[in-house]
Amino acid sequence: MILDYILLGDRFNNYVTHLLPVDRSAARSLLENQQSQLRHQMISYLEGMYGITNPIAGSVNDNHALGAAEHLQSLDESMSLQAPIGANFSEAFEQLLDQMLKHQFPAHPQFEKESKLSVPALRRVYETVERSTQIADGRLVVEQPLRKEMRQIADPLKLGVMHETVFLLGQHWKNHFLKKEAEFGGSATVGKLRAWIDQPSVMGMPKELQNLVIMAFAAQTNRSFFLHSGPYTPVVENLPDDLELREQTLPTGDEWEKASKRAAAIFGVTTSPLVSATNVAKFATDIKAIGAAGKPSCDDLCEKLKTLLPSLSEDGVATPRYRTAVNTKALLDALKQANNDQVVAAILVADVASSESAMGTSLKKASDVVEALSHVKWELLEAVDRLGGQREGAAKAIRQTLRDAFQKDEYVVALAPALKEVESRAVRLLAEASTVPPVQPQPPIIVDPPVPTSKTYALLSKGNREISKDDFEKVVEEIEEELEADENARLKVSWEVYRP
Repeated sequence: MILDYILLGDRFNNYVTHLLPVDRSAARSLLENQQSQLRHQMISYLEGMYGITNPIAGSVNDNHALGAAEHLQSLDESMSLQAPIGANFSEAFEQLLDQMLKHQFPAHPQFEKESKLSVPALRRVYETVERSTQIADGRLVVEQPLRKEMRQIADPLKLGVMHETVFLLGQHWKNHFLKKEAEFGGSATVGKLRAWIDQPSVMGMPKELQNLVIMAFAAQTNRSFFLHSGPYTPVVENLPDDLELREQTLPTGDEWEKASKRAAAIFGVTTSPLVSATNVAKFATDIKAIGAAGKPSCDDLCEKLKTLLPSLSEDGVATPRYRTAVNTKALLDALKQANNDQVVAAILVADVASSESAMGTSLKKASDVVEALSHVKWELLEAVDRLGGQREGAAKAIRQTLRDAFQKDEYVVALAPALKEVESRAVRLLAEASTVPPVQPQPPIIVDPPVPTSKTYALLSKGNREISKDDFEKVVEEIEEELEADENARLKVSWEVYRP
């Protein structure tokens, strides 16, 4: 105690003021060596007193010697502690804790000391177990980086056995939970499964490990989680006790792949390629929500197109735009009537007129198209249709643009911008018709030059024709050739620019 006191902090300097600086360092080293020797000697005495090692002769008062069983006392009469054996106090204390925890949690998994039971590691283990449930015999080849985690976590938890390269899905928890479910009856909940984990012996696992076991059981038995009748996506770090597990009818691998691709194109929903109860339940919920939100606009779109197309398209309601809108509406109607188990089937049997992408655009843009159709100035377009004469060609071009926009899918031609363009062109054309009177083409007036009184006038060439801008350069070249042919030649110009 004296040495500890002297060598703590800066106190040493207060006790060596009478020594030369070179001697102070040597004195400190001597005291530190003495302190270390005494500490090791005291530890050896204590290890002998607690029965970890044989007592050093003369270190213990033998007048009140204790037996080995009396070194450790427990307040729990059902627990009998054995004197721990170890190379030091640390190992002996770990062994003592092991005895206590085994008594309290006799069925606790035996993890290796270096096992890292972090949430990311538990997620990776669950994903691997989930993939193994997709294989008929439960044998999954595991990538090299995951094998150690599977061996350290999945094996002790009885989720399966990690062999050298292959993980074999276990049946322990599936059999255990199904037996308990049959014994107690009623719907299985997370809270019930937690209680059943500790039967017949308490395991004492933290909730994250319990969650991993419960989620693996759900994946193995095609069950999804519901909270208050709504689907719930479970995660290892959060699994409320009041979640209910329900069996889910699963599609085949091919059906799931096709439905996933269609859903991505039509609804913009992406999902995991794994066919699991949780994935299917979330998929169905997302699809039904998007369908319900888009149905009113798709219904309105079909009604408006049905009314307008007979006068705007030669094919009437047989246009790609209308057929795609009708097919999209039919799919949304089917989804509204379907329960979660029927969503995949409804997507698979849906009629596709042009393409899934066209249906996706029709669904996504239905609201914008309906809004645009509600504000079209039809009287303006009708006025353009009545134009004749020189503006009849431009009017027909506007009409054709409008027909093409209504004919083609929204995926090909966006209707709202097309309508704005048509209206803008119609306004300009009508403005021209109302402000500029039609001009009849007049031939250019050629004024003959006066005959010189003092000179004779020889006419070399003469032209009178209408030309456009594109022909202008050609005419200029012809005139230049005439002038170059006779150095005395002159050019008399008279022109008239007009609009036909």
